[in-house]
Amino acid sequence: MPKTKIEWTDETWNPVTGCTKVSAGCENCYAERMTKRLQKMPATREKYKHGFDTVVCHEDELARPYKWGLSIRDQCKKAGVPFFFKGWGGVRKNPDRTIDGNLYEEYPEFMINKQLEMVG
Repeated sequence: MPKTKIEWTDETWNPVTGCTKVSAGCENCYAERMTKRLQKMPATREKYKHGFDTVVCHEDELARPYKWGLSIRDQCKKAGVPFFFKGWGGVRKNPDRTIDGNLYEEYPEFMINKQLEMVG
């Protein structure tokens, strides 16, 4: 994933490029201006070659968040925070919703208590 100078993140990820303007709010679209800029840069020229008016889902980008899922799981475990894994999307579809063979369906205590109140 591209490294970034954005102060609040280390990497950026965008598996989709392009858009269709649908309202007056789209008149001064930042993404359209950014696409024109990225089309001129050697590192991103290929990804943005279809311009702004064509929506492209870049399949090669879809599996990249895998390491993020592992990292979030590990951070939650270290901090004692419940971790619920909903499942993989994109090209890494995993219908049994496991990470490394384990199913994660942990809930925060307040949610468990809320469910018990609704049932009982």
